[in-house]
Amino acid sequence: MLKIKTKIPSNVNILAVSKGFKSQEIKTIQNIGQNDFGESKVQEALEKQLTLKDHKQINWHFIGRIQSNKIRKIVQNFKYIHSVDSFEKLQKISNISYEEKKYPVIMLQVKLSDDSILKDLALKKIQGCSKNVVLSLIHCNYQIVQWGCLVIGRKLLTLDQLG
Repeated sequence: MLKIKTKIPSNVNILAVSKGFKSQEIKTIQNIGQNDFGESKVQEALEKQLTLKDHKQINWHFIGRIQSNKIRKIVQNFKYIHSVDSFEKLQKISNISYEEKKYPVIMLQVKLSDDSILKDLALKKIQGCSKNVVLSLIHCNYQIVQWGCLVIGRKLLTLDQLG
């Protein structure tokens, strides 16, 4: 891990996917400087977070498919949400964030090609949308401080195909 970190720019962050690993293994990696961990199963993540609650430097990322009935737990327990694949889920996250006074960093999951098997926001739905347009879709009392895109396309998608 330390070798990898010396080879990347200082403004690049490594996200270690910890799904399936035990809390002790996460603790070992965290002790050598890895602070960002990605989980895709809410219940498994909550157990690890409880076990590792004294490790305040850990930033938990939710990287899995978001189920509407688990959005509150995700908002309450994750600093980053990487896989927002619909405006409906974005709105629900916004409303719950406002109620909970917790504001995770949001990543919209965008589909670049029609052949993707994943359920994502279609690029044509958000083409031309600026940050202000996205914010206008969100509850007016919630200001997203940071947001970004998780972009998924075909394996061999060329720059010309991106438009």
